[in-house]
Amino acid sequence: MSDETQTSDLIGAVHGIDLERHAAVSAEIAEAKQSQGEILAAHGIEEAHWNEASTELMRRLGEEVMEKGAQAMAPHRYSAAFAAAQDRLAEVVKMEPEDWARLTVEIQRAGSPTAALASRQLSQADYIRLGRHFSRLFVADPEAHDRFFAIYTSLQPKAPPKGA
Repeated sequence: MSDETQTSDLIGAVHGIDLERHAAVSAEIAEAKQSQGEILAAHGIEEAHWNEASTELMRRLGEEVMEKGAQAMAPHRYSAAFAAAQDRLAEVVKMEPEDWARLTVEIQRAGSPTAALASRQLSQADYIRLGRHFSRLFVADPEAHDRFFAIYTSLQPKAPPKGA
């Protein structure tokens, strides 16, 4: 199969929902600006069909991974379609690398992003977008990565002295 092969060709559709459509609707659901029912209705999708399609499409994704391992293309295409749809729905929140480091450490300490995001009035969708943004930024801009890392390491717990 060529790289241009659509995900739906790789996995198929259930109730007219292929992986690209599923990813786009899932991105809207993740934004949580409307209820899942409202979003599905706006797309002309019945809840029962959505649930069946979600279960079956995810099963097919898993099956492809089990069969093809690292060569499985559908999960990559689904992830890319979800990210593109999510990025069309809202912009990345403005945040400096130092702030991303503080947020990262706060989430690590809490064991959950809930409180750290709420205190900054960020959604889970914002957090996912920020993660993609900083991953790309740190590859392209080593200075930004260094700024993040300096704050991140300064906020780590200090190891107790040896023998203590």
